[in-house]
Amino acid sequence: MPPGRDDVGQVRALPFLARLARMRQPAGRDGDVAAGLKLLRMIASPGYPFDEQDARLRVERELDAGLPSGVRDSRAQAG
Repeated sequence: MPPGRDDVGQVRALPFLARLARMRQPAGRDGDVAAGLKLLRMIASPGYPFDEQDARLRVERELDAGLPSGVRDSRAQAG
């Protein structure tokens, strides 16, 4: 592989994107919180414990500020 190519990272991203696209949560705030927590668990480092309480607070703060959950933010997903 020529220097500067990152085909490996692109291949690893495909299963993640497929799982993200298949995620379904109920509508409403509870579903948004659940979707946000699932996304944070998916991207969390396996080398560190997942802090459920902190993650929930972060998701709820974003929702309270009027920001869409990362899973429901179609503009972010399109990027």
